[in-house]
Amino acid sequence: MISAAATCLFVLHHIKAIDAALPSDYEALVSNKYSQSDRLKIAIVGFGNFLSKAFVSEGHLVSAYSRADYLHTANSLGVSFFQNLCEQDPDVLVQ
Repeated sequence: MISAAATCLFVLHHIKAIDAALPSDYEALVSNKYSQSDRLKIAIVGFGNFLSKAFVSEGHLVSAYSRADYLHTANSLGVSFFQNLCEQDPDVLVQ
């Protein structure tokens, strides 16, 4: 027959961690995302040629927004131009 003290020890023995990282855990997702790639999704508000060129030359994915239409200029630099940057889910926002 198992005593009450032995039952408590048995239950406590099986609890390894209360705050274990689950696959849906935000920190785990971010960690996996950045360990797989050093490329960042960078969004630039107020399109800037200098910053865009620098980020693209480092291999980052660059998206830009401006009140004026810089679509052709952005495309010539390898930058995506959007009317709504929030939908692009950037890692970094430069203003």
